[in-house]
Amino acid sequence: MPKDKSEEDLRFLDEEDFKYLRYDWVSDDPNLLKVATFLSEQWKDKKTPQRRSNRDFDMAFNVVLSAVEVCSGYERRWLRIPTYDAIYGGATQRSPAFNREVLAAVNWLIEERYLLEVDGRRVVPKVNSSEMIYLPKAYTLSYRWRDEISASPISEPSYIRRNPLSGFIQVRKTILKGKKKLKVEIQPSPVEQNNNQTLITSTNRLLTAYDCLMRKTIITLNGESIPSHQTTLTRIFSNGSYGEGGRFYGSMQNWKKEVRRQLQFNDQRVVEVDFKAIHPTLLYELEGLNSPVAPYKVSGFERGEVKVAFNILINRKTTRNGSDVKSVASNLNLSVKRSAALCSALYESHEGIKHRFNTGFGLQLQRMDSDIMFDVLEHFVAVEKQPIIPIHDSAIVRIDDVATLFLVMRESYHRHLQIRASSAAAIEVFDVDEGKYEREQFTALGSGVGIETSGFDRQLDAYIEDLLKDI
Repeated sequence: MPKDKSEEDLRFLDEEDFKYLRYDWVSDDPNLLKVATFLSEQWKDKKTPQRRSNRDFDMAFNVVLSAVEVCSGYERRWLRIPTYDAIYGGATQRSPAFNREVLAAVNWLIEERYLLEVDGRRVVPKVNSSEMIYLPKAYTLSYRWRDEISASPISEPSYIRRNPLSGFIQVRKTILKGKKKLKVEIQPSPVEQNNNQTLITSTNRLLTAYDCLMRKTIITLNGESIPSHQTTLTRIFSNGSYGEGGRFYGSMQNWKKEVRRQLQFNDQRVVEVDFKAIHPTLLYELEGLNSPVAPYKVSGFERGEVKVAFNILINRKTTRNGSDVKSVASNLNLSVKRSAALCSALYESHEGIKHRFNTGFGLQLQRMDSDIMFDVLEHFVAVEKQPIIPIHDSAIVRIDDVATLFLVMRESYHRHLQIRASSAAAIEVFDVDEGKYEREQFTALGSGVGIETSGFDRQLDAYIEDLLKDI
């Protein structure tokens, strides 16, 4: 068997060419099942009788092998694999899919040099930001893996499915462990579970039906088949509450928009349809105000910078003086002076909604836009029975379904806006004659929502414009 290259010999590898190993899949392919059983038996043979376990290591190795295939481990040079014990159990467990059996399987593959370490843990700045993030160790499939396990993917893609331990719903909470902030999945209280039973049941039912629909869809990218397991979704709530967050997450959301445009559903081109600046628009309309035409426009700054800064201000939750400026400076890698100018401009230009800044209200807006997307998904799954991929506040559909998507998005937006407005507390309005504030109800406008396609080529843009001119 060829000798493994040393860590130093592998330094030529591009540090950015890596993938996090996730455990959201299993395979029913007989070939992979056979290999998983073989590895499980090997693991047991290496253990002393006192250290052996009756736990299901066949499934643990199945999960790891499937993860390697889904994360392109046979083609990709680096796999970032977290091996710190805290996220595989106890109060800081990341999710049920991250469990002790999987950790034991991964550690054994490392000990036996099936997985070769090529880079240590790193603390690196986020892209376009001075904020630091932690990267786990990186590994590559060793020569021993390729000789004794396989040199190429083992499972047929159609046999790979969602890991039963990876639920359709996750409720996450950020906890502090030492100096690190960890996002972990928690189990809400029985009272909260009971109060949200309708939401839980309907989400599980919808995403199960969605997986069935997408398995019947032929998805291609530049002629290459895309396995349906890449479309599976998880609805993630934040701050330990079903009232915050709730967006749908899937692997294709990490693809660049330019790549997603090249997808085809059942041999037909797709279009991605977006809400325009949905969170600023929602904020204004919930206050009974008209949203600015260009809420992300600030002189001297790029639109992308303004959008990031705005989202920081509505998502952060603190009253510490000046910390908003530091947060924007860190995330955008700006000087404190320039960040202060941008924040000042946002406070000034958004006078009508600035009381929402630094309150964490952005997660409630995410809950609203996720409820809107729930309606859109449900319509396409149950009524249209046509493929769709949500990307937070946008969605990808076939060209033939664009008009339907526009109508459903707009109707759902208005409906949820009015639901939120009707349940909101009255606002305080200053009565000049009485010389005091009076509380009165208001009606959300629902008139400022904008929906647009993601600009493809001139011919397609012209076709869509003509298709939607009467909508």
